[in-house]
Amino acid sequence: MARAEELAKLKSVLKLALSSLNLAHFSDRIEPTWRTSPQEELLLIVPNAALATRLEQVLPSLSIELARHHYRCQNIRVRLAPSQRESQGASLRVRPKPKPAEGLNAVARLAWLNLLNRLPPDSKLRHSIERLLAARPK
Repeated sequence: MARAEELAKLKSVLKLALSSLNLAHFSDRIEPTWRTSPQEELLLIVPNAALATRLEQVLPSLSIELARHHYRCQNIRVRLAPSQRESQGASLRVRPKPKPAEGLNAVARLAWLNLLNRLPPDSKLRHSIERLLAARPK
């Protein structure tokens, strides 16, 4: 019960500190907690990487503001919420490989044919374009 009261007080002090930095709108999305191993530090758990980046930018100022409210924090860390991190990792691993294009659309084929008609018959580029057109049917 005492720990819950301490965390509630920490959350209200964090909201005051963030409001003095004009970041009060983030306070509802941040879950503060204390971590004691290997050293005592304040851990701010956030739902997304954009918010984590923004908080990391203001950590020195946030530490000063928390000290004004009698919370001395030598170490403050920002972490993504575990469920967010797991779902991001899963989406990166499951991403299917894109399939190569199987043909040329009419506009692309016409553009290649126009270029082909302007090239000399013995040009290496002409032979490459002919192979491209042969390999990529409509």
